[in-house]
Amino acid sequence: MRVSLFGTELTTTRLGFGCASLMGRLTRRQSLRLLDAAFDSGIRHFDTAPLYGYGEAESVLGDLLKRSRSHVTVATKCGITPPKRSAALSVAKSASRALVAVFPQLRRHIRRRAERMTHKGSFSVNECRRSLQNSLRELRTDYIDVLLMHEVAPEQITPELIDFLEEVKKRGLIREYGTATTVEHTTSIRSERLESGTIVQVPHCILENSLEAFSLRSSAAVITHSPLGAQFRTLVGKMRSNPALCNLWSRELGIHCGDPSQVGTLLLAAAMKENSTGIVLFSSVHEEKINQNAALLSEARFSERQLLAAKWMMLESMGKAESRHAAR
Repeated sequence: MRVSLFGTELTTTRLGFGCASLMGRLTRRQSLRLLDAAFDSGIRHFDTAPLYGYGEAESVLGDLLKRSRSHVTVATKCGITPPKRSAALSVAKSASRALVAVFPQLRRHIRRRAERMTHKGSFSVNECRRSLQNSLRELRTDYIDVLLMHEVAPEQITPELIDFLEEVKKRGLIREYGTATTVEHTTSIRSERLESGTIVQVPHCILENSLEAFSLRSSAAVITHSPLGAQFRTLVGKMRSNPALCNLWSRELGIHCGDPSQVGTLLLAAAMKENSTGIVLFSSVHEEKINQNAALLSEARFSERQLLAAKWMMLESMGKAESRHAAR
């Protein structure tokens, strides 16, 4: 199941693998195994950034690209500068992984500390040029398919920045560029008709439908991420604490709603339906989940009725739907 992105010459799979979880709590070997699982299961779009994996995700993705570059599309970003690598930082990363393995509850605290070491809003031409050069080197490629302005705000998109992006596009260093930011900023950028490229990347799931907030598909190629949304854990908790409701939903949807993996795949399928002309990104640190999700590329696992029922029931559970008709 492939898609030709609107307004571009890019053709790739409708599912993409997000690399944000690589190298953070995983070793390089474990991270590469996940990338291999995604590629072997048929996924051909990979999304990364200099920030991901404490600054190491691009490098491990480069291991995959060495042998598969012509078969995949790659998106990376500029605008957020990771901390500089050092021996001390490497030791700290190893120590953090060891701590999280023993005390998983520390993961969020360690992530927040790591984020404080980054520099956001790095959108000067010199910073973006340096970021692109670093990404090309880490990914071990001579071009990037999609370069996205990471968490960019409207006022940060300057004529000089667009001139630079057009320049590197003409030189063949990137094929397309665009934005990867919040729904609010994306709406402002598009409504103000700011020059910002042909791609928009935004969060979207049926529990928090961002695609309804603006109409982009007639003017830009849309990539969505976070198909489970911030409310997914709440939903899972509700299923576990209310067996009667879980059984009712399981009968209605034809899946075991007490299994987060099955519910997650259903939400991913719903996100693919709602962004039917673009790419939907997902991420996982489990090979079996990668294979399960990637199967959506080749099989219609859920019926139209299941997807409609899922949308109504999920929204109702979050108190966001007054009636089944409204959700449809």
